Amino acid sequence: MIATLGQDSSIFKLKGRDVPEYIHRISTNRIRETGFMRTRLTIFTNEKGRIIDLCRYINLGEYQLLVGTISNREKFRRWIERFIVGDDVFVEDITEKYATIKLIGNCVERYIFARYAVDISESAPDEAIEFIYNNKKFLIIKGEKTGKYSEIIIVGSKEDILFLSTVLKLDGDENFPQIITGEEYNGLMIEMGKPGKNEIKDSFNPHEINLLNAVDFKKGCYIGQEVIARLDTYNKVQKSLIRIESDMETISDDALMILHNNIEIGKVTTLIKSPIDGKTKGLGVIRKEFNIDGATYETKGSDIEERSKITIKGEWREKT
Repeated sequence: MIATLGQDSSIFKLKGRDVPEYIHRISTNRIRETGFMRTRLTIFTNEKGRIIDLCRYINLGEYQLLVGTISNREKFRRWIERFIVGDDVFVEDITEKYATIKLIGNCVERYIFARYAVDISESAPDEAIEFIYNNKKFLIIKGEKTGKYSEIIIVGSKEDILFLSTVLKLDGDENFPQIITGEEYNGLMIEMGKPGKNEIKDSFNPHEINLLNAVDFKKGCYIGQEVIARLDTYNKVQKSLIRIESDMETISDDALMILHNNIEIGKVTTLIKSPIDGKTKGLGVIRKEFNIDGATYETKGSDIEERSKITIKGEWREKT
């Protein structure tokens, strides 16, 4: 089991009687049906169906939280305030005051119970649970499960989260969390094929980067709904997210095109040296007809002539 101090999240606090209806109206999921101490993933898209941000909505009764992607923070703040016209909705950016810890592994629920006496084994995946440790208040949220790996998100004030991270470091052994850096955590997410900051942006729509778990096709209108629904109804989705491995020795910030017979068929969106095995790995978005497990394509930067190769790695499977 591993843990990382989340520095990749923006956090917004929303107050007002119209908040659930307002967020329901401008995002992809059924927010107004999210009950007290429940959470739901939802996506904010523009008029073209492109992603503004992916957020976790948390209903705490007196107010609500939206936990999003730190790189989209300013754009998202402007977007969410843009449509408030006569609505009883007040938005406060509390990113500098609050933080998260993310735990991932196949024994996270056991650790939470053993360390904090909080039993989340029977809680629903969308449930938020409040607990107090050393007179400090935290929220525990079950994230998405990948194979046998569960993800737990703990939210609290920045000061309290720093305290909790110290506790985690003291606990670190074979049965308790191994603390990893944000870069190592991102490497693990790439291994699993999960989109990150380079994919959750307005270059892509939810179909293209495997985020349909945050879209409800039956909920009705929201900004970008017609485009997203039409892509689904008429099977018009042309691109898909891929896991890749590259022969590049040096990671460049230069955007890489994916080529087939010298014709661009996609883009490499993220490329890193894997903290797991040292290989160059990443994510990309490619035309669906070329998304073939094991296929090899050339890549080329816009500013460099030297070419490299990538291999599509297919769907992630946990090691047994």
